[in-house]
Amino acid sequence: MKYESALVIGAGAFGTAIAQVLSNNFKHIFVKVRSQDIYDGLLKDKENKVYLPGKKLNANIIPVLSWKEFEESTGDKEALLN
Repeated sequence: MKYESALVIGAGAFGTAIAQVLSNNFKHIFVKVRSQDIYDGLLKDKENKVYLPGKKLNANIIPVLSWKEFEESTGDKEALLN
């Protein structure tokens, strides 16, 4: 089974770097974040200015603040959890 989406839990330096690597192999990468400022930076600027400043991230990396937002974003699709 081939997955189109993956979920990375955590948007620290390691989680953000893993999301960037995975974004080369998946259509959508969802990153579960806890803080609004990191969420806003990933969404608007495609950059994690707190943990990886200066590194632009691929456009298919999508931050989510809540599990409900993740469910709404994926619909009925399955996602690989990391």
